[in-house]
Amino acid sequence: MLQEKVKCACGCGQEFDKYDKKRRIRRYISGHNSKIDNPHKGEKVSLKCDWCNKEIYKLKCQIELYQYHFCSRHCKAKWIGNKLSNDYLYKERQRQLIKKKGNKPPIHIGMDHWNWKGGISKPNRGEDYKYLQWRKDVFVKYNYICQICGIRGGKLSSHHIISWVDNVDLRYDLDNGLCLCYDCHMKLHGLKKKITYLPQQLELF
Repeated sequence: MLQEKVKCACGCGQEFDKYDKKRRIRRYISGHNSKIDNPHKGEKVSLKCDWCNKEIYKLKCQIELYQYHFCSRHCKAKWIGNKLSNDYLYKERQRQLIKKKGNKPPIHIGMDHWNWKGGISKPNRGEDYKYLQWRKDVFVKYNYICQICGIRGGKLSSHHIISWVDNVDLRYDLDNGLCLCYDCHMKLHGLKKKITYLPQQLELF
């Protein structure tokens, strides 16, 4: 099988096989990329970036290897994007791919979303300063003691006697709060999230 012939990048003009035995691309004849055999090694030539026309310096041995030269990868990406946007064949391939995959479903955002509720989002209590202060005051009022099982400290929760949703005016009322441990709070709401009751606590419910 005949291989493609290329010229040595050192500028000597000799031709050799483009690929070696392991199918790797070769650019130099063996030994020609050293400083001794390549007199142009290290010489730089002034060029202009093909996208922004900024003055750049490239090695003399690299000028013949690449057709286009850029000052950065950012300029190279912009140049490629501009070339593809004006390429009719590229646009046609993209059109054929979309046609093959079928019409894309519409993006359900805002009023088109199936779970739209008029643009009213739930307030995030973790970012509400008034709620955090109310929660801390409830703990201090009951001395960090759970009002159901009597355990002091640990993982505590501030419980609203009248629900947060039912009455907006009593959300930050100190008399509307109870200090409960996490397990008792989950049991009170009928949830089963990581409940780890002790045997003596079960008798209190």
